[in-house]
Amino acid sequence: MSQNRGASRCDEARGSGTDASAKHRAVVALVSGCRPDQAAREAGVSVATVYRWLKKPRFASELYRAQRMVVDRIARRVADEAAGMVDVLRELAHDTEAKCSTRLGAAKTFLEMTVKFRTLAIEESLQAQLQGLEDRLRAQELADKADG
Repeated sequence: MSQNRGASRCDEARGSGTDASAKHRAVVALVSGCRPDQAAREAGVSVATVYRWLKKPRFASELYRAQRMVVDRIARRVADEAAGMVDVLRELAHDTEAKCSTRLGAAKTFLEMTVKFRTLAIEESLQAQLQGLEDRLRAQELADKADG
């Protein structure tokens, strides 16, 4: 986020470069949390154009890749801190002098995090597999059109 606390995420998408294409500006705006109408304004196109782009596999794929980059960046930051947080939770869970509620809370949080992490890993794997299948299907459709 920018230093300007009054600015929205959508406002931060503005100024992504005057040489950037309208589609790129729309992707940046959407990834930044803008609604399609806001993204259209940022890109200098109509709302109908943004909705038309969203239906196109190539644009949707570009948007997906941009979203994955953001998620991956956040995941790396979380992972950088995770080991230390796990150590804190483990210490609290095993601290016999801590209140029972503190120990229980630490253990519960640790278990919840474990389940969420595993679920996320499975979801990401399935999403990557689906994306690969969609890419192969699009390639096959293009090849069929070229042959047809």
